[in-house]
Amino acid sequence: MTELPTRDEMATGKFHQITYACQRGAGCFDELFNDVIDGRVQALCRSDKIGIGAIVVDNRSLASIEKFA
Repeated sequence: MTELPTRDEMATGKFHQITYACQRGAGCFDELFNDVIDGRVQALCRSDKIGIGAIVVDNRSLASIEKFA
């Protein structure tokens, strides 16, 4: 997670917390988290949060992965 850019560095795009994305159909957390770590889903880290709650994912990036489309 420390490798992710912070939200302040890249503020463009529509981002949601990773947990919210999972609840809205992006898949189970484990799979989406692995997609973030592997670079298949664009994600940023919010500087005002810690842990998993700091990860936000880009909706456009989610739409491009087959299981979400």
